[in-house]
Amino acid sequence: MKRILLLLTFIYFITPLNAQEVRDAYRYSKAELNGSARYIGMSGAFGALGGDISSIALNPAASAVFISSSATISLGYRSLENGLSFNNNSFLSEESDVNLNNIGGVFVFSDNANSDWRKFSLGINYSTQADFEENYRVRGTSTN
Repeated sequence: MKRILLLLTFIYFITPLNAQEVRDAYRYSKAELNGSARYIGMSGAFGALGGDISSIALNPAASAVFISSSATISLGYRSLENGLSFNNNSFLSEESDVNLNNIGGVFVFSDNANSDWRKFSLGINYSTQADFEENYRVRGTSTN
């Protein structure tokens, strides 16, 4: 009897749950091109080449290309405009914000002596992959 009651309770609580749709999987799987201005200007090509802080997010070995230590901070500007309609009423929603797009640094330790470790680089990077923050408001009355 306990098992049946437990099963019914379990079914009662999982019934209102919703899973992701194909639309959600597509939205969350694509990444925006974010990083330093140099990285965006080259359309992400530094991911393969290295030598840019933003490339560390795609290729951890990209820090080995650096000759000296370096650090960078990049801000991003985002502007959204949505045209909305509800019961023949049109609304325009505008939103803009500035956020921290990329911050990182590479620390290069080099030694000119005859050693097996002539150069050692340590890189750390924070990069925004996608921003899903979007707010809008629609008002109106409906007969339904």
